[in-house]
Amino acid sequence: MPYIWFSNQCNMPLVRIADVSSVKENCLFEVEIDHQPFLVYRTKEQFIAVSSVCPHQGANLAQGTIEEEHIVCPMHGKQFSCSHGKEKNSEYCLKQFPLVEKEGGLYVDLALFGSTTIPRKVKTLQDLPSPKGKFITGHLSDFKKINKHQVLEQWVKEVGEIFLMNLMGKKFVVSADPTFNGEVLKLRPHSFTRYSKIKEVMDEMGIYGVFSAEGEQWKQHRKITAEALSLKNVKGYFPVIHQMTERLLHRWTGKVAQGIEVVDVQKEMMLYTVDITTFIAFGYDTNTLESTGDVIQNHLKLIFPMVNKRMTAPFPLWRYFKAQKDKDLDAALLAIQEKVNEFITSSKEKLSADPSLKETPSNFLEALLVEQEKDASFTDKEIFGNVFTMLLAGEDTTSNSISWAMYYLAQHPELVQKVRAEVSAVIGEKALISSVEELEKLKFAEAIALETLRIKPTTPTLIMSAIEDIVVQDVQIPKGTAVLMQNKVAQTDEQYFSDPDSFKPERWLPTGCPMHNHTPDAMRVFGGGARFCPGKSLAIYEMKMAIAMVCQNFDLSFKNSPDSVKEVFAFTMYPENLLIELHPVLVVTN
Repeated sequence: MPYIWFSNQCNMPLVRIADVSSVKENCLFEVEIDHQPFLVYRTKEQFIAVSSVCPHQGANLAQGTIEEEHIVCPMHGKQFSCSHGKEKNSEYCLKQFPLVEKEGGLYVDLALFGSTTIPRKVKTLQDLPSPKGKFITGHLSDFKKINKHQVLEQWVKEVGEIFLMNLMGKKFVVSADPTFNGEVLKLRPHSFTRYSKIKEVMDEMGIYGVFSAEGEQWKQHRKITAEALSLKNVKGYFPVIHQMTERLLHRWTGKVAQGIEVVDVQKEMMLYTVDITTFIAFGYDTNTLESTGDVIQNHLKLIFPMVNKRMTAPFPLWRYFKAQKDKDLDAALLAIQEKVNEFITSSKEKLSADPSLKETPSNFLEALLVEQEKDASFTDKEIFGNVFTMLLAGEDTTSNSISWAMYYLAQHPELVQKVRAEVSAVIGEKALISSVEELEKLKFAEAIALETLRIKPTTPTLIMSAIEDIVVQDVQIPKGTAVLMQNKVAQTDEQYFSDPDSFKPERWLPTGCPMHNHTPDAMRVFGGGARFCPGKSLAIYEMKMAIAMVCQNFDLSFKNSPDSVKEVFAFTMYPENLLIELHPVLVVTN
């Protein structure tokens, strides 16, 4: 319970939010009272308290930084003045809370946390339209398909942006409305939580990480994860990204020299990203690009499809009868857990032998272990869960995103030439980008990445659950109701993006979008709100590096027809049957 003090002047209830000594200049101090998160910081002149919810898309500003007297949002880089809260390039402004300094403490008025609501007519779940389903199973048979995301897209066309779906009696509100979805994400974590079945399945697999954690547990995990994946640290990971990209180049040039010109891009990119992710996660070099049989890669590829199946299964049959695929999953999870536990033991010994590493951990696992020393409640199971979560997110989503970029580059040789010209302007005839500074100059390569994420988001759906009765827009959502957000629809809708089905990276160039409609705020690739994906910067760096390397060194063409490449949804959405022919160009190596 916060310490409360009543002002003698007006009997105003004030709550003590921080000690004066704990708030340092140019540092963000996060506080939460009655579900109201805000930041306290110190300028040269005064102490200031502002809302920690970014008014743009609800990101948690506590994960941001103070740069040149501005609070920088970690999600989209919005810059809010430390003195008055106004955003540098827009009309957004942070809500400020007047502070009272007394007896070494900082206080804020409790009345500021009250709110008023305007009565309005709302829709109940029964008022929402629904696609045609079956009497008992509802929409289950269609939703079980491997292209369930496309089934949802078709239903949006049939019944509208917001509708009701029924899976064996379990009701889901489905929304393709980006405004509705953005509000749901902003209302996390106090009004919405991740769909309970996701946490249930992840916990059952022994994966207790930031992805499925909620409440205070999530706050603890988020702090460490956000720091490990901050832009500053991602820049420090560049040598790893460079090393793995160089291996991929050598692998592909070696294949071509042996007369093997066709590659299964999705499988190749999984090797590439798992090598990067495992090195960053726990300093272990799987080197799947130059060798075969690594235990982590061999088992991870069995896990992703099963995670997806269990999350959408109407009945947990595996708990009563284990089919062979369930036994294979158990074996894969056990093998990875044993391997990661070896890394945990080794890292603990390394930190004990060299305490200086505690000040500057060299990888994510070491950072987790340092935190465990500070907080004994942070268990080895949670350490394993967070490392595994990084593997899940880092390998699968990024590898599939790069693969989809290759899918479009193979169809547009003129774009390959544009990227090659941009890379050559930065590094000449070298084969690879060799520094963060060079990588950040590649604006067209980044535009290729963003356009890929727009048209082919690897996570086209997100599922949340209401933890209280709440009205979102004009829809009454009862406590416990699941909300499935179909985010791809808006990203490929003429209302938000002109010529939405065409691959036109120029729309993302900082020099100005040539399109009539261009609404980046409709993008939900990395989620939104306080729980947006902290791996965004790392994912974009990996995509840009791979795109630059491929375009600088190869021309691409399809072995088969582009139409034969299918979208398959198995935890993430990936391209099936993406076979690309590599045609090397003459480049001087680094």
